[in-house]
Amino acid sequence: MSPTDSRLSSTYSNIGGIFKELNRLDVALQCYQCVLKIDLGMPEPNPLEIAIDYNNIGSVFDEQGKYSEALHSYKEALEIKLDYLPPHHSSLATTYSNIALILRKMGSEAAERHQYESERSNYKEALSHYEKALNIQEKSLPTNHPSLVLTHYNIARLYEMQKNELKAIEHAEKADDIAKVAFGMDHPERKKRQNYLEELEKKRSSLMRRAGIVRK
Repeated sequence: MSPTDSRLSSTYSNIGGIFKELNRLDVALQCYQCVLKIDLGMPEPNPLEIAIDYNNIGSVFDEQGKYSEALHSYKEALEIKLDYLPPHHSSLATTYSNIALILRKMGSEAAERHQYESERSNYKEALSHYEKALNIQEKSLPTNHPSLVLTHYNIARLYEMQKNELKAIEHAEKADDIAKVAFGMDHPERKKRQNYLEELEKKRSSLMRRAGIVRK
């Protein structure tokens, strides 16, 4: 079998997926890196397959807690997709969300190290990527699609981490409203969104009381 045979690429990718499921992340990473090398060496490389390779590598780095490496891989995938996919393709929204999640984790790490400028910068960039994902989803998905629930929830959490409770509540409300239709009033997924919204509202009320602000 030729070193650039597509079947070899698929085999390595499948093996990488198995090792990832087994939490053998170092081996999974090696497999995915082999896939990338094979796909890059093809006589006619398929850019979107290469984007998938970068995404798979990024996902392993994420699970390893190597967020800088994960961010680099996801951004490589994004650059390719921006060149080869329509501007409102759902795969772009997924990659924007992946990048946002990594940036949010990097922001949390910076906060733990008291690196507040880095924390703010990462959260700001994460929010920008979540908003890009949301913009695509709102244009490409049905109004009450479950993916919108998750994106609004993620944006709400990010605003909460930035201590902007008003904006957090705004997006938590949207997540809950969509979840009512997407899942049903009593579905566990909807209950999660409802509970989070209630937690935010209680938190805001408590902060207002401490500040001596009373609602009329």
